[in-house]
Amino acid sequence: MFVLNPQANSETHLKMFEFLGALMGFSIRSGILLDLDISRFVWKQITDDEVTIADLELMDVQFAN
Repeated sequence: MFVLNPQANSETHLKMFEFLGALMGFSIRSGILLDLDISRFVWKQITDDEVTIADLELMDVQFAN
């Protein structure tokens, strides 16, 4: 699963994030499924859900501990 890099803050990276957001918005509005394999941790942040320790453990057990 993909995890977005929080340190990716260059102009190019920000444009890439903006494009991803536009692509996701288009997918939602058009009803076309967008098969993105993004981790639950990232999806919860996008949808403003509460991130739990279990979500972190799916990404990195050592960090969660």
